[in-house]
Amino acid sequence: MNSFVEDGVVTLRVGPSEKTHDRIVHRTLLRQHSPFFDSALQKDWKENKSNIIELPEDDVKIVDLYISWVYRQNPFVHPVPCQCSKNFRELERFTVGAWQFGDKVLDHPFCDLVIDVALAHGGATQIYPLPLFSATFDTSARDAPVHNLLGDAFVYLAKPKWLDAIVCSAEAYKEIARRCMSDGYILNGEKFTPSNAPWIKDPCVYHLHKKNGGICYKDKVEWGKDIVVSVYCSTIFRPVCSKLTGNQMTPPMADDEQAKKKRKM
Repeated sequence: MNSFVEDGVVTLRVGPSEKTHDRIVHRTLLRQHSPFFDSALQKDWKENKSNIIELPEDDVKIVDLYISWVYRQNPFVHPVPCQCSKNFRELERFTVGAWQFGDKVLDHPFCDLVIDVALAHGGATQIYPLPLFSATFDTSARDAPVHNLLGDAFVYLAKPKWLDAIVCSAEAYKEIARRCMSDGYILNGEKFTPSNAPWIKDPCVYHLHKKNGGICYKDKVEWGKDIVVSVYCSTIFRPVCSKLTGNQMTPPMADDEQAKKKRKM
């Protein structure tokens, strides 16, 4: 606990200059989870001197989700499946945003968690975030396990309407066609069903540790073997707000939250 106090906190300034949100986080935790933040907080970098890291292009809700992950390793609440259109759009936006933020800050276990939650939600509701599948293909390296997710999704899950609904790069369309033809999906679709999809056979199939070695995030936390998914009409990934006890750390209050409290007094 002393190391957290000694290293102090840093302010994450999120959003464009005309509408920023400040989030105060313990430096040690950020550096432990993210090589991106670890580099930014090196002695010679301006962010370390000013104690402020600016994230002008990021969504504060996504950053709040990430902070919940950093402190609790479980930023999700109990599932309440819902298939309304608003919920569907929230799922797409939050899964893509969360995965891209995790990829940006190089926190691969967080990216793994986002993929697992999206697939778990899809298995429960038959609603899958197509933009997430295309984003993982377009952004990840060819030898990254998650690079195969787009092709696998179309081989094992896709319906004809998916081709009209998905918006992706030319390379992604080529990958879809290649996988469907080479895997025999078009002629032998009965062999490729959700029940024998790669992520059913191996829950870690898209995790980076499958390539680089290491321990899965699910083996580090008590709840990891039983993925919980937050599915609400108002928000898909809702950060847990309950008070932590024991030796778990509680995030420092954000500056904008402090201002709200002062106005109420």
